[in-house]
Amino acid sequence: MDISFLGGPAPQRGVGVVAPFDFALDRELWRWVPDEVSLHMTRTPFVPVEVGLDLARLVSEHETLEEATRTLNAIAPEVVAYACTSGSFVGGIAGERAMCEAMTRAGATPSVTTSGALLEALAELGVRRVALVTPYTVSVTRALEEYVAQAGVAVTGCAFMGLTRHIWKVGYREVADMAHRAVPRPGAADALFISCTNLATYDVIPSWRPSCASRCSRPTK
Repeated sequence: MDISFLGGPAPQRGVGVVAPFDFALDRELWRWVPDEVSLHMTRTPFVPVEVGLDLARLVSEHETLEEATRTLNAIAPEVVAYACTSGSFVGGIAGERAMCEAMTRAGATPSVTTSGALLEALAELGVRRVALVTPYTVSVTRALEEYVAQAGVAVTGCAFMGLTRHIWKVGYREVADMAHRAVPRPGAADALFISCTNLATYDVIPSWRPSCASRCSRPTK
């Protein structure tokens, strides 16, 4: 009997996601992908360190990335994405590229990171001036500014929260308020980037609407 009329799930394309151990917003990532894409999540091992430069370096060590990527090999995703913004910009552009190479070696699969995707988005949009919003401490935020500057993009405004934990608990309103502080008037920046995959940003729509290279990840770390 032909029961094709009942429908069913469409063929799925797999995306492997390597997230830091404290990532708490799986559902928000799912909201960003179409129905035919499945996210296959894995996490880095727990380390008892608060959010900061030390944690960013620990969760982005090549051995850690390779081990996490190997846990995804059995399901053969088409690409592996590293979903930690601070972990992928803390080593600069050269460090981000080396991370992708390490993940690709471990899975024989193309690999991307949130911070690498940020630079690709800025280039695609022709952005030369960007405003930044982060939940980070000043030192981590400065590292993001330096990373963007390495790509030849000027930072025109910045707002950060100085958090070292529980970033995923920051509300949408607080993120929107920071966006307005980072871009106080229309035209002050070509784009806004809200940093950190552990910061909820799906429903943040500032009243001014610049080109938005936002959210290759949420704010924190």
